Amino acid sequence: EAKQKSEREQAERAEKRRLAMDEHQKGLDFVRRRDYENAERYFDRAININDLADAHFEKGLIRYSNFDGFEAVKEFERANQSSRQESKQIHKPAMFYAGFVNIDHLDNPQKATEYFRQLITEANDEQDYYVMLSKSLTAFTEEKYEEAIKWAETATQQYSKAWEGWLLRALYRMQGIGGPFSKPGLMQHRDFKEAYHSLEKALEINPGQIRCLERRIKLNCGLLRNMDQTLEDAQQLVQDYPKLALFRSILGTVHYFRNEYEKSLEILKQAEQMNDQGSNNLIFQALVYMRLAEEKTENKEYHYRKSEEYYTRAITITPYADQIAGRAYVRVQLNNLEGALEDIRTALNADPNNGRAHYALAIYYGKKDKTEQAIQEFETAITLKFYEAHRELGLLYSEIQEKEKALQQLTEYIKREIPHRRQEAINKIRELENN
Repeated sequence: EAKQKSEREQAERAEKRRLAMDEHQKGLDFVRRRDYENAERYFDRAININDLADAHFEKGLIRYSNFDGFEAVKEFERANQSSRQESKQIHKPAMFYAGFVNIDHLDNPQKATEYFRQLITEANDEQDYYVMLSKSLTAFTEEKYEEAIKWAETATQQYSKAWEGWLLRALYRMQGIGGPFSKPGLMQHRDFKEAYHSLEKALEINPGQIRCLERRIKLNCGLLRNMDQTLEDAQQLVQDYPKLALFRSILGTVHYFRNEYEKSLEILKQAEQMNDQGSNNLIFQALVYMRLAEEKTENKEYHYRKSEEYYTRAITITPYADQIAGRAYVRVQLNNLEGALEDIRTALNADPNNGRAHYALAIYYGKKDKTEQAIQEFETAITLKFYEAHRELGLLYSEIQEKEKALQQLTEYIKREIPHRRQEAINKIRELENN
């Protein structure tokens, strides 16, 4: 009788697991169709039937995709707990993602390291894929950047068909536009070509993966290339996640980089009304207002003041040097030279190698008729890869009758294929050549 009871219980457990796996598979089918709402519904059914670890994990991925970092980590923790009950083992992917989300979304590298170290210790296998990635990110949080890159490269060499390692490789190379993965100590490893190749590999393995799409959009915008494809990527994200204001903001930024400022502002405002009041949305509204002020003949002061307002709101959230330098430039245009100089000093104290801050200082010196200092700061900005300075330096040389130097700087600006005020530079070149 005891044996029969044990067999019945075993059969019941097996049947519950089978039913849970069926619901889990249905959820995965909806994930492939990008119907995440129905996918989550079936994962919930699987969990209710048998508390399936993999269903918790997939729910966590959906929460992560929806930029709900706290709920994502909770689901990853539940996946790990369920796995321990099912198999007496940790759920390695869930542990890795719990750590990764703490860096990528929650800005908590200390907590992330706890997950990574637990995974490394309990897995006890340096050849395991998730162990390699965890070692990479642990080194990253400890500012051991060459070691971080080495582990990510090793992971992709040994597990070339797994996409997360390729994403990590891209993030390490996207310095300046890599979000929480942009660190001063990694700047020497910046390689946008390598980053793009890595993102393409990741998307080849996992087509439509939103973090990779979002990073590719960011990279293409930063390089001002493949902008038609970039617009399609951003529109796809909005279509797949219509309730996510963040992706609407991303679409607005793409229109900004396409010089479609009115459309950009319209979409950024929509995202703000949908409750995306993060610094990225605010910064791009500041940038749009600044571009409108520069390119329109009417309402210049209004647009500059709106730009200053949005920069100030963004700086309240994330007081980064680049944003403070952006506000400094706007304040120069508003003839608030004292406020501009204060911002410039703050930005340069935070990051002495910030090209935008040196550019703003050059514009400030120009307003003060300190031509030599302005030229020096423009040249410094160019050295620091802030290439808009070529245009302004060319215009300054034109003002002081240095024709050859003006042509050299303006031509270099055109070669950089920067669309902003490009026609102005072309017109000035023609004017200089005809005189």
